[in-house]
Amino acid sequence: TCSNPLLQKEYDVTLNTGMNLTAGGQTVDCPHRERLGYGGDGLCLMEAIMLNFEAGALYTKWARDWGDVQSADGRVPNTAPISGGGGGPAWGSFCILMPWQFHQMYGDTRILEENYPTMRNWLAFLDSKDDAKSVLRNYSPDDPWGFLGDHASPSGQGGADGVLFFNNGNYLHQTRTMASVAGILGKTGDSLMYAQKAEAIKAGIDTRFYDPESNGYVDTRQIDYALPLLTGAVPADDSAAVAGNLRKAIIKTKKGHIDAGMLGTAYLIKYLINSDGNDLIYTMATQSTAPGWGNFIKRGFTTWPGESWISVFSESPIHATFTGIGPWFQQGLAGIRIDPANPGLKHFIIKPGIVGDVSSAGAEIVTMYGKIISDWRINGLVFTHRIEVPVGATATLYLPDTNEAGIKEGNTRASQASGVQYLARENSHSVFLLESGVYSFANTPTADAYMNMIRKKMRVWASNGVLFVNNPCDVPAALSLYTPAGRLTAAVTVGPGRRRVDFKKSRHAAGCYIARVEAHGIVLFRKVTVVR
Repeated sequence: TCSNPLLQKEYDVTLNTGMNLTAGGQTVDCPHRERLGYGGDGLCLMEAIMLNFEAGALYTKWARDWGDVQSADGRVPNTAPISGGGGGPAWGSFCILMPWQFHQMYGDTRILEENYPTMRNWLAFLDSKDDAKSVLRNYSPDDPWGFLGDHASPSGQGGADGVLFFNNGNYLHQTRTMASVAGILGKTGDSLMYAQKAEAIKAGIDTRFYDPESNGYVDTRQIDYALPLLTGAVPADDSAAVAGNLRKAIIKTKKGHIDAGMLGTAYLIKYLINSDGNDLIYTMATQSTAPGWGNFIKRGFTTWPGESWISVFSESPIHATFTGIGPWFQQGLAGIRIDPANPGLKHFIIKPGIVGDVSSAGAEIVTMYGKIISDWRINGLVFTHRIEVPVGATATLYLPDTNEAGIKEGNTRASQASGVQYLARENSHSVFLLESGVYSFANTPTADAYMNMIRKKMRVWASNGVLFVNNPCDVPAALSLYTPAGRLTAAVTVGPGRRRVDFKKSRHAAGCYIARVEAHGIVLFRKVTVVR
């Protein structure tokens, strides 16, 4: 659940799409046209389905299908159990990345053991198609649908270099994952081989595509930054610069809109969840203009369409293309995350994403140990967080913008409560270790933390003479409007929450004005345009 009705609707639409696309032991691209079990579409939806449904039998069966359709040379088609359709290496990667995600979610190694030959032979096929510098080549040059890049991206696939870069990033992702799979299965020699191969691919990507002057790859599309960050391709010393470029690409270049295609969206969302980029996902998810999920909602869709963000008359009213936002609602907003070191959620992380105008969010995940619940809300100055840790499991909890001394669990100081151990202060979070149990945390932020919260969340923006104010304070804010010369023309008070002030109906002449908003001593200035 989420207090923001648009985000709640997006979660509901994602699940509705997933349910309507999953039948016959596979997730298809669409239920009315091709109806094929595309690996690319499966990658977009798999985490949302695993988080929300009992999907063990579904993915166990579907994993076997990929082995059944594999060619003698190791190549897997783009779909299973029936071969067909377009795609490329990223579509085939489903036979590696899905079993790995299954293992992370359920802690079951059997799916890795049973499908290891399929995974190994597929990667051997890709290895046979790379060059001396471990850069994967286009092995289907005569088939325009045989080596796709970030399909359905608003900015296109970036030409031949963009397609090659995307597929090599995915090649690195698969190879790193195989090193982990082999390690889990005790295949030490294979694990070392794949780890060394991954480093060779990384070096090939950096040599061929990376520009250290601009800290970018190929182009300035969002996927050109997110994919190398996700897969560890970026030189360690340049990670912060590349991440900064990604933020700029979202906020400034695309003015807060998503600019990624089918798999690019899934990779972008995954990277941002892992790197605490909830504010960027929130910004993209709440845009009402295209491209974006909010625009689809505005246009009345009850399932996500495909395969275009922009087209008014979409090619398909239901497709898996843009379902990659699915994991964010539980993992980002509610904050329930898998701990990679402890598969199966035997130990997990809770790190709520407090963003924008969201005042509450909650989720539950049914695990092999029982039900996990994370339910947080903000009421005035008080942050409360109800948590359930199932029997046999433990959790690491990150409470944001808090002072440990002011945090209570029930009526007891949290660090002294039963089942709770205070660990550290980390990046404006108080960190606790929780044993199994039901907890109710509450805190009133320190003055500094409260002021920092206001600075982060107070926003003023304008559109056609209508001024919008997001006032996160528990008290009204003072809004003043000035001419560029500094003459005061209006002064009003806006209450807490998101408010709309319509200056178009006033006596203000058309033109630009300066809006000043103040609350608790925090002041923001923004330009506003009055249109007649």
